Amino acid sequence: GSRPRRPQVHPGWLIGWIQNAKFPSSGMRAGYDVRDVDAFLDRVVAGLRGYATPMTARDIRECAFRTVRIGHGYDEAEVDRFLLQLAAALERH
Repeated sequence: GSRPRRPQVHPGWLIGWIQNAKFPSSGMRAGYDVRDVDAFLDRVVAGLRGYATPMTARDIRECAFRTVRIGHGYDEAEVDRFLLQLAAALERH
């Protein structure tokens, strides 16, 4: 038999989901550089809109961000969790 197919994810929904993502602050711990994460997600959205080369699930899984120890950073675990969900959604896109 054949495996059931996953439902496809609409690009417009993905764009809205990405743009509405909010990540908690890392607080006193080290966190991902806010500018790096935001710029990366902007590139993902640009690819979904056709303005740039589309990002693949592999691109998402292999991305890396600078870590900030002093200043505002995003909670690394929350960003990583979001990126795993995003990679899975892109596989269904």
